[in-house]
Amino acid sequence: MKLIFTFSSLTLLFSLISPPVLAENPAQLQQLLKTKKCIGCDLRQVKLSNVDLSNADLENANLTGAVLDRVNLKNANLTKANLSGMMANYANFIKANLKESELVNVSFSYSNLSQADLSNSDLNRMRANYSKFVRANLSKADFNGTSFDRSDLSYANLTFGKLEQATFTNTKMRGVDLTNAELCPSSIQVAPYCANLSSADLTDIKGLESGFVP
Repeated sequence: MKLIFTFSSLTLLFSLISPPVLAENPAQLQQLLKTKKCIGCDLRQVKLSNVDLSNADLENANLTGAVLDRVNLKNANLTKANLSGMMANYANFIKANLKESELVNVSFSYSNLSQADLSNSDLNRMRANYSKFVRANLSKADFNGTSFDRSDLSYANLTFGKLEQATFTNTKMRGVDLTNAELCPSSIQVAPYCANLSSADLTDIKGLESGFVP
């Protein structure tokens, strides 16, 4: 029996074998890949993997629902960017600027955000398990319902952060600064509304509320 493939059949076959890079705005995506500069760009639903975007300028960009697994964004500028619903697992955000950004429901599992600036950002329900935030600036950020389980936050700055219902189970928190951080709603220590620090390494931690029970 002869196998007959039409052009459309071949196109479908190759698209299944090699999925294309997708984005809501292909022209702006190409601009980013070519110049590493796309301020205020609409990159919703963009899907990238193993791409070098180190030092990229994505200030105020919309990356809602983007998939950036294994992408290198070291030293990138993502100030005031909307990253809600983004998946960026195994990614490199070392020294990236994520100040005042929207990070609701983001997944950073197995990623490295050491020395990154996430101050004044909305990190509600963020999943950052098995990740690194060593010496990261997380001051004045909102962590309600965020998971840092089995991550490394050594010497991170969490001052004035809102940590209600955040979990830090088996998290490395050596030298973390929690000065003026809100670990419970209205400072009322009632589980399960308070931050969960069970089995976390709290060596040399600063600013932990007097009498707080992890």
